[in-house]
Parts: sequence; structure tokens; C-alpha cells
Amino acid sequence: MDTSIFSIKFSCYYNRCNSFCCRGEDGIGAPLFRKEVILWDNIYYKILEFLPEEKKRIVEFNKGITCSGDKCYTFVDKYGECIFLIRDSNGLYRCAFQRAYEEGVIDFPKPLSCRLFPLRIIEAYRNKYLKFVFYRECRLALNSDIYLVDFLKEPIKEIFSEEGFQLFMKYFDLYKNKDKNSPTSK
Repeated sequence: MDTSIFSIKFSCYYNRCNSFCCRGEDGIGAPLFRKEVILWDNIYYKILEFLPEEKKRIVEFNKGITCSGDKCYTFVDKYGECIFLIRDSNGLYRCAFQRAYEEGVIDFPKPLSCRLFPLRIIEAYRNKYLKFVFYRECRLALNSDIYLVDFLKEPIKEIFSEEGFQLFMKYFDLYKNKDKNSPTSK
């Protein structure tokens, strides 16, 4: 386990970075889990009403996903943006999935990898672990009093079994207590 994630304090400021995390990493969109790909056929078309015409045509053509082997990702447009990234009435970027979820159109908030950002799930030796991925655009989010694990507790819950999540939180609580009792924190 990468225990360094326990010490990071982080809270997103979407209005400052303008959803930079939705701009695609190295030209690929958000990683999708197998269960999300299975759900996709039942929900992608419900998002169409939230998309501008150009993005709507692309999603109608390819469902807004791209796959290579057994890995699938949200589609990234010619500008390097997730195909589901839209502008709201204030000119700020946001996720069409999240908007549809908030308006009760779908019961799927947005892909888990999006909700976990800036954590990425790394799979090695049949195990999953979380890794913090730093982007300079996120530097303001590091000026927070909130631990990253607390900020992302709900999506982290979805990764593990109940027993695994309880163990993960036990390690986190041990870290926080150790941190509070260290000479540098007084």
C-alpha cells in the first residue's frame, strides 16, 4: 500500500482549475471499470441532452468510450477533453454525467476513476492499491486542512470490500493519530 496518500491534505477547487482533470491524461480519458462498461449501454444516451451538438454526434457514434484490449476509457475529443466535459451557464467546465445525476436523469454520478481523482488505482500481483497523481494545476488543492482520504472517502469505499475498506480506514486512523502526536504537529 502507498501510505504516502495518508499524509496528503487535498480538496478540489474546480472553479480555479476549471476541471483540468477532465482534459485527458496523455490523450486518454478516464479509465472505466468493467461494471461501468456493462452499465454504459443503459445510460450513455441519457446524457445526450446535456451535450453540445458536436459532442453529441460523437457520443451517438461511439457511445463516448474507446477500448483497447480489455481496457476502456471515456473518449477524448480533438481538444484533449473528455467528451462528457461541458460548460455550465457560468462558463465553468463540469461533467455531463454529474449534471445528469444531480438532475435525477441517471443514478450513476460519473465514472469511479473521475470521483477518485487525483488517486489512481494501480493493480499489481492481483492486488489494488491507490496512488496519488500530482498535476501542477492541482497545487492549490494541496492548501487544504482536509486529508485526501477524508475528501475521497465515498469513492474509496467503492473500491474495497467492506472488510478491506475497514482495514484501509484503520491504517488511515493510525496514521492520523501518529501525525497528531508527532513533535512537529505541536
